[in-house]
This record gives sequence, C-alpha cells and structure tokens, in this order.
Amino acid sequence: MKSDSLLNIKEYLHLTFLLCLFFGGTFIFDLTVESQRAQSLLIIVLVGALYYFQTDQLKIGYWSFSDERKTTNYEIVGPFGMVLVACWIALIDYMTPDVISKYTGIIIFVTIINAMAVNSELSQRAQERFVSDRVVFAHKAVLWLFFIVLYLIATRYFLIYGTWERGVPEIVEIFESAFGAH
Repeated sequence: MKSDSLLNIKEYLHLTFLLCLFFGGTFIFDLTVESQRAQSLLIIVLVGALYYFQTDQLKIGYWSFSDERKTTNYEIVGPFGMVLVACWIALIDYMTPDVISKYTGIIIFVTIINAMAVNSELSQRAQERFVSDRVVFAHKAVLWLFFIVLYLIATRYFLIYGTWERGVPEIVEIFESAFGAH
C-alpha cells in the first residue's frame, strides 16, 4: 500500500525558493553597505509578508492544463515567510556588529511560535492522509531542529550579548537608505 506525501511538490518548491532567497541574498547584497542592506531588507520583508498573508484566508491558484484549478495550501509555507524576515534581520544585525540588539533576539524568539502552527498543520495532514509515521516524524524532526537552532541563536547570542538598542533602523530610515533620499 502506497502512502501519501505530507507536503506536495509546490510546497517543497516554495520552501526551496525561500531558502534560495535567503542564501542568494547573502551573495547578491553587500550587507556592510547601508543602501544595499536597506534594499535587501525591503525585498525580504515584502516576500516574507506575501507568504505570511497567504495563509488561511487567501489561496493562490495555479492553473493546470485542464480547466480545474489547483490551489496551494500556505498553512505550512506561510509561516516561513516571517521566519525568513526574522532570520534576515538577525543576519543584518550579525553582519553589522556595531550594535548587537536584544530586540533581534526577541523577534527570532517570537517566530518560534510559527513552529507550533506548522506542527499542528503537519499533524492535521497526517490524520487526513495515509502518511507513514516515519515521514511525519522526519518532517517534524527537521522542523523542530530548525526552530531549536533559532531559539539557541536568539537566546545565546542576541539576548545574552546584545543591548537594548535597535540594530535595524526605523522604517523611514530604511526607505531613505534604500532609495537615496536625503
């Protein structure tokens, strides 16, 4: 008897896109230059917000060769949009060591709540589909390992070594830096 997949191929592709965006952004942008740092932050926040706000109410449809419309469930992929934003803010904070901000640690710590949302969606899918226990365990293990690493980074680096100063400027300063307004 063949078991179902826990995630579909589109969800894996979306997660791969988010990973590629994060790692590719480190090569495309020079985070030591203020204007590129601001531009990268705006792009990452835009993409992360688009993914995050796709969850639940809104569904993006993909057209197939037939007349039926296939939708992607963003209940698993969507929370990783905010994780992308939090990780990018942490990377910017880490790459500009003038100020190590405890606020960044709190942002990362709060995104760990996304693990609970993704975990519950994985459990719900496992109940609705015929999925092997090994597959469910593997997905949950990867999920929790990733969020444990984020938790350790948040608590051990940013919250211990940081100060209560913002590492990332205010939104107006980000737009001014990104678009060269003076």
